[in-house]
Amino acid sequence: MPDIDQRFDEIDEARRPDQGQAAGQAVLTPRELLRILRRRWAIIAGVFAVVVAFGAWRTWRQPRIYQAAATVRFQQSQPPITGGGIPTPARSFAVDPLQSEQMLIRSKSVAELAATETGMRLQVGRPIRLRGPLFGDSAPRVFPEARSGEYRIEFGPNTYSLRSGGTTLGTARYGQRLAAGGLSFVVPDRPSVREGFTVIDVIPLANAIDLIRAGLATRVVPQTDVVEITFTGQDPVLVRDAANAVASAYGEFSSDLQTTQARLKTRFIERSLAEQRVALEAAQTRVQAFKERNQTPDVSGEVLALANNIQRFEGERRGALVEQNTYRQLLGKLSQADTVDDDLRRLAGTEAITKNGYVASLYTRWFDLLKTREEMMAAGRNAVHPDIQAIDKLIARTKRDLQEASRVYLEGVASRLRSFDETIAELRRQSERFPPLESEQARLLADVRTLQKMYDDLQSQLQLARINESAEGGNVRLVDRAQLPTFAVSPNRRRAVQFAMLIGLLLGVAAAIGLEKIDDSVKSPDELPNRFELPVLGQIPAIRAAGREEGTPLSRLVSHVDPRSVVAEAYRSLRTNIAFSRAQSRIRTLVLTSPGPADGKSTTVANLAITFAQQGQKTLLVDADLRRAVLDKTFGVPRTPGLTEVVVGVSSLDDAVHGTSVENLFIMGSGQLPPNPSELLGSARMREVLEAARAQFDVILFDSPPLLAVTDAAVLSTVVEGAILVVRMGSTSREAVRRAAAHLRTVNSRVLGAVLNDIDLNTGSYYGGYGYYAYSYHAESRTRNGRGHRVRDRVRSLLGQGSDAANDGS
Repeated sequence: MPDIDQRFDEIDEARRPDQGQAAGQAVLTPRELLRILRRRWAIIAGVFAVVVAFGAWRTWRQPRIYQAAATVRFQQSQPPITGGGIPTPARSFAVDPLQSEQMLIRSKSVAELAATETGMRLQVGRPIRLRGPLFGDSAPRVFPEARSGEYRIEFGPNTYSLRSGGTTLGTARYGQRLAAGGLSFVVPDRPSVREGFTVIDVIPLANAIDLIRAGLATRVVPQTDVVEITFTGQDPVLVRDAANAVASAYGEFSSDLQTTQARLKTRFIERSLAEQRVALEAAQTRVQAFKERNQTPDVSGEVLALANNIQRFEGERRGALVEQNTYRQLLGKLSQADTVDDDLRRLAGTEAITKNGYVASLYTRWFDLLKTREEMMAAGRNAVHPDIQAIDKLIARTKRDLQEASRVYLEGVASRLRSFDETIAELRRQSERFPPLESEQARLLADVRTLQKMYDDLQSQLQLARINESAEGGNVRLVDRAQLPTFAVSPNRRRAVQFAMLIGLLLGVAAAIGLEKIDDSVKSPDELPNRFELPVLGQIPAIRAAGREEGTPLSRLVSHVDPRSVVAEAYRSLRTNIAFSRAQSRIRTLVLTSPGPADGKSTTVANLAITFAQQGQKTLLVDADLRRAVLDKTFGVPRTPGLTEVVVGVSSLDDAVHGTSVENLFIMGSGQLPPNPSELLGSARMREVLEAARAQFDVILFDSPPLLAVTDAAVLSTVVEGAILVVRMGSTSREAVRRAAAHLRTVNSRVLGAVLNDIDLNTGSYYGGYGYYAYSYHAESRTRNGRGHRVRDRVRSLLGQGSDAANDGS
């Protein structure tokens, strides 16, 4: 514990605000937090206990919820026959098939099937509230004719019976099925119920469907096509049966839906196929009528034939033009007198000349005659030679024949060209009427081809639909059946209690801190110098009685009755601090006061006087509380004669001073309580009495009334050498301390400091290691005395109200 406190001191020192901060600015440091928790642990424990008890009570009152899950696998539809050009339906990526299947599972149709299978319309009432103890593992059945309302199952020694109102609907032996009133169920054994019967309710089917849907939940296992079907409820048997029933109903519904869709598709395709057949036959009839009307089997073929003929005749015409040009050049050359033989030879080599046999033969004869003439000329014959002249005549006649043949052939070529032009023109006129017919024929044939393709596709789809219609099974496969749940998923009592403990602890701490913030009393010694500029002269722990009965006046004089206690040591430390508070001068007269009553000033001044006396100093303790004097009772001395009698001159100082059992300690009682205490204490005669006492005693201590109640203490503080303010920790408010210090400073009294009274040793943080030692010593003293603290005194201390022993009424 000293190590913890030392660590908190280091943290507080690190977090301590600068000196420039405004006085009174509160910072909740870890040490202060620990102090709050220690001081108000009873509040924390009480709130903690209440919250935990309420949380546990509420958790145990909640019904137990069970959960069971069945898993199914959904597979995408595949055509029974693949290939063959059969089209498959296109998948829409905007639709999530597994999400759609989950909607089907939670649909009313599936819920209705599951409610019928599990007999959800039958609800077990009282005193038996679960199906297991009544029906075992067998699920009841409720038929549509069952009337909604309340029924009773009465249990006999060997049989059970179903009753509705005053009518017995049926009776059966245990273990045998009872079917009556639209209900069918089995009670395996006689339930152990004192009433001898149980009540069951038959609810409408719509309500049963709502119950199924309310307890149903679905989840897709990530990255799979497996769907988990979960049912939640209070009856474990019903939870299991409902989960399995929903899974089975979903498979059955999916299979029926698939079969129904295939059947509807087959019927639709058959109707469409019949309509398509009629449309195809009509289109084919239109094509045939077109052919008959235009007397052509194929317009496109005839158009192609005309185009080929036109192209052929145009080619022949171009060839005739070439021949015409060639023969015209030949005639031109032959008609010229200076025709060169080489030019004629080039023309003779053209295709137009070579393919004409007569002209080609004339060319050959001409060239042969020319060759013969050249040979004769080479043999020495001249132009006048008869042979040469004969050959020249033959050449001239051949040339004339060639000109005449060319002219005749040229006329034939011209005639052919005219025929070609006429034929081509005729063919072009014939082709102009075919484009509209070709377009109409193309349209009619396109209609026939389109209708034929659609007809063929419908034939394929009809075969596929018939196969799907006759196929068995659906797309849903049951993977795992739900098992009987062995534990409840809610409420989690252990977690609920742990949560309640956490909330209780937090609320307890919050309540403790809240009470601490609301409580304006002084909480720590640091507040006195920081807030009020009052040095702490001493820190007095709460007084515990030792050696005498608590509540007796002498029990508060711990410095005398228990000098080894930590409290006595604290008073001795106070005495030492007072001695060194004014190092330049010895303080002999002191007044101890407090802001309000019950701060422990009388106990403090009495124990302080004892410590001075134990030091060997002759000490006088004066009871200057002339309104509520207590020192005479504490020490067992006479109240009169006392201070008032001495001041007014009725008695002498020696007669008013009384000895005590404490060596060197003398008591002066208050005397008769006067009507004007303030005037009496501030009188000149009071100063004379004080001077006379100073001559006889080393130390003079005054007990005075509270500062905020009357002005007696403020007046008396101007007479003595110093004033000490007693503040009770956890009881005296900060505002009271501030006002009390201001009163003393207003009258220019010498305020030596303050004494923090009634400190709880359990915190230990005010003394550091010494606090832990003092606490241990004090506990050892308690054990040695054979008794502990009183419960009431302990609670008051924990709540910050101090101990009864410290509460001396002044």
